[in-house]
Amino acid sequence: MPITNELLRRARRKKRTAAADILRTYYPAVCRVARGLCGEERAARQVVQNVMARSLRAMRKWREETAPDRWYYHHTIGACREHAVPAAELREDLLVGPQHVNDAMYVAFVRTLRSLPFQQREAILLHHGERLSARQMGIAMDSSVDAAAAHLRQATQTLQMMAGAQCPELFSQLSAAHGALTPPIDAVRIAVARHLRRYFWPRRLAKALRPVIVIVVVAVAAWWIWRKYIYH
Repeated sequence: MPITNELLRRARRKKRTAAADILRTYYPAVCRVARGLCGEERAARQVVQNVMARSLRAMRKWREETAPDRWYYHHTIGACREHAVPAAELREDLLVGPQHVNDAMYVAFVRTLRSLPFQQREAILLHHGERLSARQMGIAMDSSVDAAAAHLRQATQTLQMMAGAQCPELFSQLSAAHGALTPPIDAVRIAVARHLRRYFWPRRLAKALRPVIVIVVVAVAAWWIWRKYIYH
């Protein structure tokens, strides 16, 4: 869904439907990046949970149409740096799907990718998987445009040395594998509904209880006045 100023205005006012539209727009990308960088489902779920919950609180500050895009990629990358599983501990890499298990060259390609410094891995997946520009990569990685481009260049050189003439085809397979990490539409709807319930339910309960609390306070005050000034 296109992010408009009107949608952001409604989200800042904590309108549930606006928050749902924004979450449904970015949840797939957050899942892809988390799964691709973490390499393992459990760690990726922690990242997604963290990022989506924080985004519901962050919406009140978004005033530009590009703000959500910048925010989600930047905070997803940051969370992945905390939760990513070391390559040596990965039992099954999410970038190696069933169709690639017996492809020794592709498996070696992914293993080489996992051995790179984290920012180089980020640059590869953001460029080849998410198709971000150098400027977008810099924002997501919390670095300058030149630094992001340098990470991409260094990572590409390492992978080209490993894969040789097969490198373009392997990058194509990597892009497809990254795209396959996108959750189905029904799963997105269910997950977004769950995040919204967790965020809005306490607020709705507090709003519903507010009149009751006022009545109780007034009743207690009236009883105290009666006991102190009237009863005696």
